[in-house]
Amino acid sequence: MSAFDQLEGYLRSVERRLRMMALTQGAAITAVSALVATVLLVMIVNGYAFSERSLLWARFACFSPWRRR
Repeated sequence: MSAFDQLEGYLRSVERRLRMMALTQGAAITAVSALVATVLLVMIVNGYAFSERSLLWARFACFSPWRRR
């Protein structure tokens, strides 16, 4: 195995690790954002005593960004 092949293998492994790190960080950010949004919406809706209107707006806030057009 030549020095170039070793370097190429090393760079591939670094690239693979960086891609995996970016993927896991993106998943973690998405999960934390969803959790924070849910907790905030529950706190807001709780302040309105879980009225029908507040539940409607909370559901809209939770689920409308995920719809595809």
